[in-house]
Amino acid sequence: VNNAYKPIKDFLKKIMKILKKIGHRGFND
Repeated sequence: VNNAYKPIKDFLKKIMKILKKIGHRGFND
């Protein structure tokens, strides 16, 4: 069951990295 969630966790990690790069400026637009 854990393996099923691993790709999701990796995907979320990628998203978080991108969001940190963009910062809050992306949301203010």
